Amino acid sequence: MDKNSIFGILIIASILIIWGVIQTPSKKEQEAKRKFADSLYQAQQKAMHEADSARAILSADTILKSETGTDSTIIINRADQYGVFAESATGKDEFYTIENDVIKMIVSAKGGRPYSVELKKYKTFGREPVVLFNGDSTQFGLSFYDQNKPRSTNDLYFKPVETADSSISMRLAVSENRFIEYRFALKPGSYIVDFSISLAGMKDIVTRDPSSLDMNWEIYVPQHEQEKKNENMYTSLYFRHHQEDVDFFRARQSKDVQTQDIPTQVQWVAFKNQFFSSVIISDNAFSSALLKSTNLPETDKYLKNFRAEVGVPFQRLDNETINLKMFFGPNKFKLLKSYKMYKMEDLV
Repeated sequence: MDKNSIFGILIIASILIIWGVIQTPSKKEQEAKRKFADSLYQAQQKAMHEADSARAILSADTILKSETGTDSTIIINRADQYGVFAESATGKDEFYTIENDVIKMIVSAKGGRPYSVELKKYKTFGREPVVLFNGDSTQFGLSFYDQNKPRSTNDLYFKPVETADSSISMRLAVSENRFIEYRFALKPGSYIVDFSISLAGMKDIVTRDPSSLDMNWEIYVPQHEQEKKNENMYTSLYFRHHQEDVDFFRARQSKDVQTQDIPTQVQWVAFKNQFFSSVIISDNAFSSALLKSTNLPETDKYLKNFRAEVGVPFQRLDNETINLKMFFGPNKFKLLKSYKMYKMEDLV
């Protein structure tokens, strides 16, 4: 190899060495690059962590919504709507039967109310059992205010606390020591139902009159006879002023709606058709009554609609029981007269 070749190789080697030295980053630059790489890696890891967290939060929100966006929200809304009675706002409408040899009564869990009454010894013109009222065509319950909102026991679910063949107690409970309880009891051979209302821890509920509870009773009177028009002529709403005479709405009145607001005491109110009556009675008298009778179209399957809002005396004690009675039976003069103190024979 000649001198020129060797010299050329040395020059090329020198150039490569110098280029390598020039291109090799300083320690400062290397540290900067390392820090940049570390920052990039950390940023990437942080982004991945945040993404995972977001997915976890989204999943948790979804679970939360499935748990609180339905049932719990409903409970909150129900509590807002029904207050201390929220737990009784929903339930299963179960039915319970009490009976003796002349009456069969079905009591509903919803409202704890008489759902239907059948008179065992009588038949309609079509040879069907005589049912004085049935199903959701009747309403029965107490009305009052709780937490500044109207309540009706007719919309709430009661539970049986005592049952027998001829009696039943239905309770609307707020707690063990705070409740409203209805008791219905039949005696052998009697058309009278002993009905009591027990109130525990309810002295602070609000009513229109502080000394009374509002009780609402409404039925659609079914047709029993062949000629509806003729039967309707004897179907009317009767009532007796306390220890005074019996009064009634004129069945043949041309007005479709008749009402009467009675601010004084009333002993009983009767929903009467041609041969049978449903009567609610207070030995101590109701404090007042608002009564309404509505004629229905001839094409309707019912004869008339009757409604009574009566004031039940309320002493606002820690615990008290209000004793009432119900009569479900035939308009037989001798039978009605046997209940001497009530003067119900005037229904005939």
